[in-house]
Amino acid sequence: MGAARSTRQQNNFTLVSKRLIQQFQSTHIWLTGLPTPQSKKLMHALSLNKANITIAIEFLSRSILLSFN
Repeated sequence: MGAARSTRQQNNFTLVSKRLIQQFQSTHIWLTGLPTPQSKKLMHALSLNKANITIAIEFLSRSILLSFN
């Protein structure tokens, strides 16, 4: 019984995380013309920021789900 509950929690965590990440990515993706050195640096910085936010979303999702137990 405990293993099944743990699996459900993990599945819920994964689903919530994926939805939040998809929502974040869909609202923060934009297109540019031909890349310039400045735009390449900016895109690199944005990708690092997106990775950090993704980690934060996953952490918060897990924390929220665990707080309901």
